Amino acid sequence: VLDNNGTLEELQAQADALFERMRQFSANVQAGEPEPRTDAPVLADPAEHAWAADAARLCARIAAACGDRIIRAEHVGSTSVPGLPAKDIVDLQIEVDTLERVPGLLGPLAGAGFIQRPQIVTDTPHGDTDPALWRKSFFRHADPDRAVNLHVRESRGLGLAFARAFRDALRADETFRAEYLAEKRCLSEIHALDDTTEGYAAAKEVWFSRVAWPRVKSAVLAESVVD
Repeated sequence: VLDNNGTLEELQAQADALFERMRQFSANVQAGEPEPRTDAPVLADPAEHAWAADAARLCARIAAACGDRIIRAEHVGSTSVPGLPAKDIVDLQIEVDTLERVPGLLGPLAGAGFIQRPQIVTDTPHGDTDPALWRKSFFRHADPDRAVNLHVRESRGLGLAFARAFRDALRADETFRAEYLAEKRCLSEIHALDDTTEGYAAAKEVWFSRVAWPRVKSAVLAESVVD
């Protein structure tokens, strides 16, 4: 939506910016490469962003593109927790009955603006669990104006269940949410001079294993294939 309540010059500037966004979006899809990210892990104020609305729109786009080849698309991660400061990257997950469906999703997801990163094939396993239950396929955004991490995970897999249980625990438990925010702020300061978020993300896995996994383990195992 372009707001035309201002001057003609302001409207022209909006149109030019939108055209450039669309041009870069298209170029990324044509090249089969996501939009590069070279920024430090800065935590953004949720009041300044519409993460829930962005996620709802993107999930609807994914559902329209993929149809009955997927079970659902949903908002997970820090930006799915109201009021929680987070990196301005929307995490989404697609549930599929099997990862064997991924080759058939590559075209529809690319058309919707999500490019596979084939080198990423798993979440970090937690606890004494079967690593095969943490397999996934991973995609990133082609849109230069909306950063997205898109995780494709199997039904009844541990990665899918962990993402949901962790999100729900953060939403429900203010103390747990505050503890996670403190960890995020500490690590964002440590990695403030990084030119990517990879070091920050890797460092958080220690906290996930030490704190988050024990907190949500029972909920994860109840939803997954593990008894």
